[in-house]
Amino acid sequence: MESRLPGDRTSSSMDTVYGPPAWRDRLGASLLSICAVGAIVAAISAVATVSDAGSATEAVETWRMVGFAFFAGSASIQGDRDVRPAAPGTTSVIFHT
Repeated sequence: MESRLPGDRTSSSMDTVYGPPAWRDRLGASLLSICAVGAIVAAISAVATVSDAGSATEAVETWRMVGFAFFAGSASIQGDRDVRPAAPGTTSVIFHT
């Protein structure tokens, strides 16, 4: 067992050598999948809103639809178990650009 400093509040459940426990990984992927499905449904339903929008609100509704599509794609990428190990900085790139 490694020695820890008295003020160190590092949890043993987040081992940096072996990564997080598998159940946390599955839970995160499940939550991201739910978010992705919700954003996809919102983006699809926003198409009708954009087509019905007047000239004063058309640009706003279009950007809203683009935002839903963006978050659907980002949640899908982050929740995909095959992509995450190959792209560890995906979250940083998505939310810091």
